[in-house]
Amino acid sequence: MYQIFQEYFKEINLKIFLKYDAERENNCFTVMLVDVENPNKNLMKNTNDLNTVFLELINKKGILVSDETNKVLLNTFINIKESLIEKFKDNLVFIMTVEKKEQLEYYVSIICGNDTRNHRSTDFNLIQEFINSNL
Repeated sequence: MYQIFQEYFKEINLKIFLKYDAERENNCFTVMLVDVENPNKNLMKNTNDLNTVFLELINKKGILVSDETNKVLLNTFINIKESLIEKFKDNLVFIMTVEKKEQLEYYVSIICGNDTRNHRSTDFNLIQEFINSNL
């Protein structure tokens, strides 16, 4: 299912970085598109409107991706964030990245106070299991 994210990596060597920081009063989301080959072309913005800013940055990069793919990526991030908020409340920082190395690689980080839990995998089902084990 999550091989759909391959669409992001057809044209450019990219890393997608999404962050939610519950400790911020404003602009609690960070969207960053890391151009792996040319770091001077990285795009980043803090926002309250994840969907709009993500689409804005994808368009600035000239990446042609279906609306369905964008919806799946952003909904995945939001759904995980919501489930983590139920447990960790206002003390949560959640990071998710997607990048293509030899194959798609997913990374998540859950930070709550002094406790940090990270997981990296090429299998999104393992990422989901990691998230579920931390709920």
